[in-house]
Amino acid sequence: MSLTEIPEQSELQLGEDQRQWVEASGTAIAAYLRSAKELLAGRLSHLKVWAPTHLVDPGNVLVACCNDGIVVRYEKKGQQPSKVFTG
Repeated sequence: MSLTEIPEQSELQLGEDQRQWVEASGTAIAAYLRSAKELLAGRLSHLKVWAPTHLVDPGNVLVACCNDGIVVRYEKKGQQPSKVFTG
């Protein structure tokens, strides 16, 4: 998946219900990643070698919400602090 900027694209205005759904989805994924990282660094550290990289050392995450689902894209960790982006 490649994200590119489209010139002269107008920003989509979301309704209140849609905005809350997008925010809740991003918050839930961020909490999931924090919890997984904490568990793999502590109580479940013996499972760290089998855990996927995006749980052990997450990079940026894109959470794209659609009418019929959510797409989550994980990137490899870079030098910048990791962030969760929603849309």
